[in-house]
Amino acid sequence: MGASSEISDLLSSMKDVTSLGARVGKVVEWSSSTSSFIVDVGGTPISAISMLATATMTSVLPGDSVMVMRYQDTFIIVGRIVPPGGVQPEPNLAIPMVPAFTSGSTPNTPSLYAIGSATQTEWHGYARITHPKLAMVAILGQYTGSGQSVPFTISISGVVVASFTVTTLTSQIWGPWDISSHIATGVQLIQVQKLAATAGTGQTGFHIYSVYQRSY
Repeated sequence: MGASSEISDLLSSMKDVTSLGARVGKVVEWSSSTSSFIVDVGGTPISAISMLATATMTSVLPGDSVMVMRYQDTFIIVGRIVPPGGVQPEPNLAIPMVPAFTSGSTPNTPSLYAIGSATQTEWHGYARITHPKLAMVAILGQYTGSGQSVPFTISISGVVVASFTVTTLTSQIWGPWDISSHIATGVQLIQVQKLAATAGTGQTGFHIYSVYQRSY
């Protein structure tokens, strides 16, 4: 990135801007407008900062200390600084999920296991939350019949972190949702639940491919 007013003070404080240098910075926040982190380096916030392209670097979180390399007026995050015994989280952490059934009529989802005449209303799994965001890859919505409007909720240990209503059968990435308040509080129950349809008739598609934690 070129020199800007944002980093001019920091650059002017360095005696030799033509040589390679290194500094320790602290990640302040993720900037959605630039799709990059804002890092405090020597008291100066640097936005749109470049990052060394490694898999583990996508696990950088606000508050982390990072090593920042400088060449002339370009700054690059080259790694997280982790103390002895520190944990390096994976950039994306999958949560194993299993379908749950309750007594009822015929199963209301395509391409899923059935247990007798039970109806599937939930997927659930257990995990320790280590990342601030949760996302899901799933196919949800009207499968047979017409006019359905089906609400879904996602909860962690009984606390709803996301709720939304689906009509048309849709396969996509859902989220991400903020789960930062659940970080480092032990193993928790994650539930994706289908509530009763508020309108329409027919069966509902409710197939989850992946539920995973992510750092952004």
